[in-house]
Amino acid sequence: MERLITAMEFLDTLPVRLCAACEQHVDSRRGYDEDACCLCFQPVDDDQRRRRAHIEIRSLKPELAELER
Repeated sequence: MERLITAMEFLDTLPVRLCAACEQHVDSRRGYDEDACCLCFQPVDDDQRRRRAHIEIRSLKPELAELER
C-alpha cells in the first residue's frame, strides 16, 4: 500500500490509453479539465486517492501486528 502511494506520484503523468470500464481505446487528443477524470470527466480531488490508501494502511497494521504475534 505504501508503494501504491509512491507509484501514484510517478504514474500520474502517464496518459490513459484504455478505458477501465469498456476497454476501448481512449483518444489522447481528447481534451478534459486538469482537475477532472479523463474518462468520466467528473471532478477529481487528488488527495482522495492518497486518503484511501492511508485508510487501507491503517486498517492493515493491526492485522500485520496480529500475524507477527
